[in-house]
Amino acid sequence: MMKSTRVFQTWEFRVSHGQLLIRSPKGKSDPTNQDVIFHGVEFMEIPRYFSGLEVADATEEETRKVAMKIPDRIKKVKVFVLISANQRSLVAAAAFKQSENELDIFVTSLETFKA
Repeated sequence: MMKSTRVFQTWEFRVSHGQLLIRSPKGKSDPTNQDVIFHGVEFMEIPRYFSGLEVADATEEETRKVAMKIPDRIKKVKVFVLISANQRSLVAAAAFKQSENELDIFVTSLETFKA
């Protein structure tokens, strides 16, 4: 799905719409941000920092582990595994996307919903 050698951080979580942003911010050697975005997050078990990051499909065992924690909501989501430094972290969400942008460090790439 996605793989990068850059350093990422858990950047922002919006409770109201279950949006999660994990970002590798732009810098001197990297002219763009790399954003990993999850929508409809129902479960996450992740660290703050990732030294390199790969997003992949979770194993059946990992999916069962999450299903035990959110049995009433597991049918609405897909379980993703975030792999970094030989550690596997889990996110259950309705959707995933990646984005590359030149946004300022304080500008989010999460969607804003207006009523």
